[in-house]
Amino acid sequence: MMSEKKKSLLIINQDQFGYHIDTYEHAKWLKDFFDITFFCWDYDLPKIQLEGITIIYCNRNFNIVKRNLHFRLEVLKMLSKKFDVIFIKYYVGVSMVHLAEKQKRLVCDMRTGSVESSFLKRILFDTVNYLELLTFKNKTFISTSLAKRFRIKIFHLLPLGANPLPFNDKNFIEFHLLYVGTFSHLRIEDTVRGFGLFYQSYKGLIHCKYEIIGSGTAAELDQIKRGIQEFQLEEVVTIKGYIPHDELLPYFQKTNIGVSYVPITKFFDCQPATKTFEYLQSGMTVLATATKENQRVINKNNGILIQDTPESFAQGLEEIYKNRFSYNAPHIQKNARQYAWENIVQHNLYPYLVRLSPEKDIEAIEKEVENYEAVGK
Repeated sequence: MMSEKKKSLLIINQDQFGYHIDTYEHAKWLKDFFDITFFCWDYDLPKIQLEGITIIYCNRNFNIVKRNLHFRLEVLKMLSKKFDVIFIKYYVGVSMVHLAEKQKRLVCDMRTGSVESSFLKRILFDTVNYLELLTFKNKTFISTSLAKRFRIKIFHLLPLGANPLPFNDKNFIEFHLLYVGTFSHLRIEDTVRGFGLFYQSYKGLIHCKYEIIGSGTAAELDQIKRGIQEFQLEEVVTIKGYIPHDELLPYFQKTNIGVSYVPITKFFDCQPATKTFEYLQSGMTVLATATKENQRVINKNNGILIQDTPESFAQGLEEIYKNRFSYNAPHIQKNARQYAWENIVQHNLYPYLVRLSPEKDIEAIEKEVENYEAVGK
C-alpha cells in the first residue's frame, strides 16, 4: 500500500500549463501519487485543466525586464511553502532558486540546448546553461548526448515519450505523409522538394499526398509554399497551420508515413524529436533524418533514416515504396511501448523523485517504489 499522505511536488515551467507536452505528461501520470502544484506563466492561452493538479499562474503584463524579474521573485515565494520535491524545467536565471531552497529537494530538468543559427548566440546560451546547471546536485537530461554537449557527467536520464494512439489498420496501398511540429530552423521546405522529386517519378505507380501541420515565421512558410509551387504540388500537399495537440488524433489515424525531419547539425544532433515517438506510437512508418537520437529508435522494421537533403528525402520514400508491404503497424506500436509516457513516469521519474526525500524516510520510500513498480507490471 502507498502511504496515506502524499508527498508534495512543485513543478515549475515558464510554459503555460498544458502547452509543454513533457511536463504536462509528467504531471498527468504523477498526480495519483503526489500532491502536485504547477507554477507557470499565463500567456492568455485557453486554460487547460487537469483534475488533481493545482495550477498557479504568473502574470506577464509587464515589460520584458519586469516580467522576468517578477517570475523569478514569485518562484522564490512559492518555494517558501516548502514542498517535498521541486522539479524545474530549466529557464535562464533558474539558479536563483538556491536563495530559498536546499539542494536535496531541487531537480533541474534540461529538455533542450540552444538551436540558434548564430554560433555566438549558441555558445553564450549554452555557457549560461552550463554554469547554472553546475549549481544543482540533481539534474535530469532528455538525452545522454545532450548531457555530453553540456559536459555534464553526473545526471539522471529522463527521456522523451509519447502516448499510444488508437489507429485504423494501416496499409501502403497509398502513401499519406504527415509532418507535425514547428517550422522553426528545420528547413521543412526540403521535405516538400524531396516529396516533389519522388512524386514526379512515382505518381503513376502510387497515389501520394502530404499534410503539413505546424507554424513558423512568414519567411519559413513562404519557403514551403515556394517548394509546393516549384513542383506543382498544390493538389497533393496541404498546409494546415497550427492544430492543438489534443485535436491531432484524426491526422495520425489516417496517415501512414511520419516525417521526422531535423537538420543534422551539432545543435540538433543530440535533441530527440517528439514527432518521432508520436509517429511510432500511432503505428506509422517513420522517414527520419539520421541524427544520433533518431538512430537510437529508427530501424528497418519501423522506418528509414536519411540525410538532410531533398534528394535523400526522395530516396527514403523510394526505399519505403520498395519495402511497403513489410511494415506492420501493430508491431511498430507494440515495440514503441517502452517510449510511452506512462511507462517513463512509472519506471523512471517516479522512483527518482521519491528517492529525493529525507534519508530518514528511505525505508518507506523504497517500499513505495517497489509497490508502485509492482502495480505497473
